[in-house]
Amino acid sequence: TPILGQISHNSTGKNLIVTEESGTSIAELFRLVRSNLQFATAGKENKVVLITSSTSGEGKTFFSINLAASLTLIGKKVALLELDLRMPSLFRQLGISPGIGISDYLVATDKVSIEDILRPHESVPGLFIASSGSLPPNPAELMSSDNLAQLINKLKASFDYIIIDTAPVGKVADAYSLSAHIDSTIYIVRYNYTSKHQLELIQDIYENKKFAHPMIVLND
Repeated sequence: TPILGQISHNSTGKNLIVTEESGTSIAELFRLVRSNLQFATAGKENKVVLITSSTSGEGKTFFSINLAASLTLIGKKVALLELDLRMPSLFRQLGISPGIGISDYLVATDKVSIEDILRPHESVPGLFIASSGSLPPNPAELMSSDNLAQLINKLKASFDYIIIDTAPVGKVADAYSLSAHIDSTIYIVRYNYTSKHQLELIQDIYENKKFAHPMIVLND
């Protein structure tokens, strides 16, 4: 599995570290990953990028936030979706109240619109975020629903990139339901945290083409 890049330890205490003013080494590493992503997918459509990992705590949400922010710095319009419907943390990490979100849209598309769930980020122009919404009793079924496919297709018409922060594949199979809708996959491996046996998951994904264009980012 190709390695897309690496991210150093975040000692800032903040979860959003890539901004127009940021010149820290970790912010530069995110810019390098962004450039590598563009090279790695040159000539292919790469609008929908899935972010996953083996287990909780490897930094996929932190990475999703800052990859999305780095893409806005080159003029891209980005939708960041919190699609870990079991243990969402994206809005908590951003310090924003979640409110109505994706699960609410999926179960009531006649009452909830895309505009209701997508919110512009106050300090990152071009970044729109959608929370996971109410915790559903049937996350696996919602992830496989036609309504989710329609949501992604509608967003593709309005956004340059859709970054999807999902549940870790080493714990639940929810993310695999998205495989038909994504263009590339970034798998987060955290230094001194991810177990070596969990690398077999990545090998399985790569060899059996379970996700489109899988790439590894070594975090922390």
